[in-house]
Amino acid sequence: MALTMVAHTIPSALQEVSAPITTNGEPLLNRPYAMAMITSRTSALSPPCRSLVRKVEKQEVPNVEYKCSISPLRPELSVAGKTIVVIGGGSGIGRETALAFATAGAAHVALLGRTEATLKETAALIPSAGKASSSVHVSDLTQAASLKTAAAAVGEWHVLVLASAYCSNRAPVASSEVDDWWKGFETNIKGTLLAAQAFLPTAHPSQAAILGVTTDVSLMPTTYLPGLSSYVASKLAQAKVYEFLAAENPNIFVATIYPGMVETDNFRRTGGKAEKLPMDTVQLPAHFIVWMASPEATFLRGRCAWANWDVDELKAKKDKILEGLFMTAGFKGLPEGAHL
Repeated sequence: MALTMVAHTIPSALQEVSAPITTNGEPLLNRPYAMAMITSRTSALSPPCRSLVRKVEKQEVPNVEYKCSISPLRPELSVAGKTIVVIGGGSGIGRETALAFATAGAAHVALLGRTEATLKETAALIPSAGKASSSVHVSDLTQAASLKTAAAAVGEWHVLVLASAYCSNRAPVASSEVDDWWKGFETNIKGTLLAAQAFLPTAHPSQAAILGVTTDVSLMPTTYLPGLSSYVASKLAQAKVYEFLAAENPNIFVATIYPGMVETDNFRRTGGKAEKLPMDTVQLPAHFIVWMASPEATFLRGRCAWANWDVDELKAKKDKILEGLFMTAGFKGLPEGAHL
């Protein structure tokens, strides 16, 4: 038996075309976020899959022309006029995703999280990324009331990104502190359930997307990940929750993203050492999420994709991806002689 997730079938490639880095007529190179977006677009080979992008050297000339397939500057990825909700928008992938959607032309970005100070820091960065308005909603992902209050305040939305997660302290099952171990399920599973219940009633009737950030370690052999039982088990279960959301809400695009190897608080809690591993920049998953919210990615409904994968080659494999349960979480085949 083997999990149906397959990471090694799609090679990497950088797609470059000529496109001035401007938005609304204003050169983005004059904006702090745009410069960071260009100079930090680096990604080493990140196991178990190849990287989408290679290093882009810092451009010193103001009229540089650059664009890749997941750039939020691409007109095809525009979210002009749309409301974006980012749960976990105070730091890491969530913060960068909020900025990426602002660059893609969002009308409004709603930031949710537990820490008001960090949410306000993200909100203060929005004007450097685009012309979106923003709002801060202090919410606990494990508390239904706070999520419903935030959903009511936001109103109708177009894209909901769940970037919050919790990795328990690393310890064997037998000696794990129960409350901390269970917190992974409270956040990663119950939180996904409560967020869906709070925000589904106000989804745009025909243009809504729910995108969840999960982790590819949930697919790795447990012998590689001693002490991470809560995180791995809860994130694997979370993948199935998203698949149910996709199946039960045919009018909403639902998919999940493996973000690559990004140095976040949860990465550090796993015990990972960035200086010893091939790391991805935080812009990689953020920009990939913008692409996932576009019409180009509709064939990935109910599926999971790695941010490292080249999207043009993904599109070329559309027919293969749509076969059966490809790129979903589960078992592929049964042992010889097994009977249903």
